[in-house]
Amino acid sequence: LMIGVSVDVKVNAESLDSNTLEKEILEKAKLGLELGISDSNKDKVVLVENADKTEKLQNALNLGSGKIVVLPYGSSYEVSGLKVPENTTIIGYGSKIYNDKQHTTLLTIGSGVKIYGLEIQGAGNKDANVKGIGINIAGADSANYIKNIVIQDSFIHDIGFFGIKADFADNVTVINTKVENIGYAGIGAMSVSKFHVDKRKKKNIYFT
Repeated sequence: LMIGVSVDVKVNAESLDSNTLEKEILEKAKLGLELGISDSNKDKVVLVENADKTEKLQNALNLGSGKIVVLPYGSSYEVSGLKVPENTTIIGYGSKIYNDKQHTTLLTIGSGVKIYGLEIQGAGNKDANVKGIGINIAGADSANYIKNIVIQDSFIHDIGFFGIKADFADNVTVINTKVENIGYAGIGAMSVSKFHVDKRKKKNIYFT
């Protein structure tokens, strides 16, 4: 695992709050530009330079808990399943996580998680396989909801059962996200509150 910050300052962010810093990084990531983060912000951002296995990428996410985790433009990671800690932002424009060999839950996310620009690919949708879930948002029960989730500009496809599955979730926003080739439901939501979907694109989904 290589975690790094560039000494070449591309984002002048010493006085920026986390929201402004996130916006600046988002704009650069969309364009595939090289990111450099000032030393004053290295405690807020983790640049993942190389993580080709589940364990290494999970370690990077753990290290980036509560921070902004940036996956390199053009990167691709085969995973067996990842857990995203609470209040963590993943910026993944031009990057992909996948498992095209077996149905599994690719991402399980906690409260306050934001995912931008990430491609998520599963093992296909020829059969409705209940093990295949792209993103799982699951609170423990009605007294413990997962809250404040954002999924934006992403592409979720070839998943056995759910593209996005939400249980006991509050204030979930899905924006400009394409969901294709899903075995059962593109977005399935049960026991949820304030679930917003905007500019969704769907194709080859049996139930949505």
